[in-house]
Amino acid sequence: YLTLSQQIFPKPDHIDLADDRLKEALCTLLPIAKRASSVGKNLEALAKAYVDRFGSLDLGDGTRFCKVASTKNKLDPAKALPILREYFNEESNSLISLSANKIYDMARAKSKGLNKEINLRLEQAGAFISDDKIEYRILKQVQEVTNEQSKIEA
Repeated sequence: YLTLSQQIFPKPDHIDLADDRLKEALCTLLPIAKRASSVGKNLEALAKAYVDRFGSLDLGDGTRFCKVASTKNKLDPAKALPILREYFNEESNSLISLSANKIYDMARAKSKGLNKEINLRLEQAGAFISDDKIEYRILKQVQEVTNEQSKIEA
């Protein structure tokens, strides 16, 4: 699919939308892509169910389809905004979405090392909320962990 799409479609920054070949390629490939997408989603759902029941799936050459747990910190706005207002006054209103990237950019613009200080204060105030999440990924060169081992670790 990748080779086929690279041969038919130009790179996104080199697309001439007026080119009739583009319209022709879209008309031919879009229905195929939509069907392939549906099949892919169903296939991935089946693979996830398999991994949930039996553990990671060996795809060959050291590549596995695995269940991977991760934790992402989110901010509690009620606890974070009073601290951020100390550093950014009314500018902090633009942080209402409380993006970690926005906080980092504002802190770096204000002074060096301020980001660490802010993150430490936010952590001490309990402003971070852990968001545990399970993802399924294809990983290369991983060791097998059986479903029984993952149950024991949990």
